[in-house]
Amino acid sequence: MKVLLLAFCASCAFAGAGERERPLMRDFIGQNVDAAQPLQPSRVMRSYPEDPATKWLENFRQMQKSRAEHAPAKELWETDFGFDTPGITEEQRATWTARAFLLLAGFGVDRAHFVSPKDAGESQIHGIAPNHQPEPVFHALAWLRRSLGDYRFARVEREDAGDCFCYEFIHSTDAKKSIWAIWKPAGDPLVVRLFHDPLLVTRAERMPLKIGNAEVANVKLEIEGYFAIEAGERPIFVWLDEK
Repeated sequence: MKVLLLAFCASCAFAGAGERERPLMRDFIGQNVDAAQPLQPSRVMRSYPEDPATKWLENFRQMQKSRAEHAPAKELWETDFGFDTPGITEEQRATWTARAFLLLAGFGVDRAHFVSPKDAGESQIHGIAPNHQPEPVFHALAWLRRSLGDYRFARVEREDAGDCFCYEFIHSTDAKKSIWAIWKPAGDPLVVRLFHDPLLVTRAERMPLKIGNAEVANVKLEIEGYFAIEAGERPIFVWLDEK
C-alpha cells in the first residue's frame, strides 16, 4: 500500500481507536501504524480548524490537489492530529476535534488518527477519558461515530466561513438516507437557510458535550424547499430521507 503521510499537532501522545469500529470509523480512524519517513509535525494549533491564520485548510487543499495530479492511487493519511489543551476550553477541544474529522472526510483523507496530550506530571496517556471520567471530546466523538458510522462523505453543500459549512453524508447501503453536518466556524450563532427539496427532514441533533441524549436542534421548514436552522460552533446533524 502506498501512503502519503501527514502529521499535525506536536507534543501529543497517540490515543487512537481499535480495530472493532463500525464501517466509517474502521476506514477513517484506526490504530497507529509503522510508516517510513512521515512529514514533520506542524506547530501546535490553538485555534479552530477553519481559521485562515492557521493555513490548515489551505495546506490540505494543496495536498489534495497535488495527490490528484501526481499520485492519485496513493492513500492520504493524517497520522497525528489534535488540539493542545492549554489555552483552550474542553468544550472548544471537543468542538474543534469533531469538526476536524468532518473536514478531513471532506478532503478525502483515507485514515485519520486523533492524538491527545498527557496529563500534567503523569506518564499515562491523557486520552479522552482520563481516570475513566469521559471528557466532552469523548462524548463528541462517540456521537460522531454513532451518527456517521454507516455513512460516507458525499459532497459539500455549502462552505462559507461567514455563513455556515454544510457537508452531506450518504448511507453506505441506502442511498435514500443522508445526514447533513452543519456548523458555523466562529462567532455568534446565525440562522441559515438551506435548500433540501426533495429530501424530507426527519430529525436534527446538536453535538453533545456530556452523557445522555443529544440536544434536539430546531428545524424550521419554509416554503420553496428550504429549511432554516441556527448554526453555531457545535456541529448539528440533520437526518434526511427521500420523500
